[in-house]
Amino acid sequence: MENTSDDNTEKTSFFNSGVAQIRRLDELWTKIHVHAQQGDLTKWNWGLDRIWCELVGDIPEDESNGVYKDTKEENKKETPTDKFIHLNLKIGEIKKRVLNKEISIPDSQIEMYNLLMEKEAFIRRLQNKQGKGTKLVDADEDMVD
Repeated sequence: MENTSDDNTEKTSFFNSGVAQIRRLDELWTKIHVHAQQGDLTKWNWGLDRIWCELVGDIPEDESNGVYKDTKEENKKETPTDKFIHLNLKIGEIKKRVLNKEISIPDSQIEMYNLLMEKEAFIRRLQNKQGKGTKLVDADEDMVD
């Protein structure tokens, strides 16, 4: 909450953008599904990046400093930002290997497809963890708060 007046009262937004964000996410997932089905790996990747941009705002700042750490070397827990950057670096490495003719285009597409599957699963889990996706409910739970 932000103090924006002279009388020291706290102000909060009159409108909650949560519903609008859920709608945007749903629209993005629908588009991404089509790109994945059509094998358009570039648009699939860009769509996943757009969803990341919707979700990253709700990651605590200490977990989203944007500086990639090799967590294996430091024995530190990998943050969502670390994981996202790591996946994008791997995607960039594939593109570089194609340009350097170290890998064939068909082989690169298989590798890219597998990485995009991993990236999508990661982003879907993050969305669920943030409460903006699928919510699994125990059969005994009555769904009433």
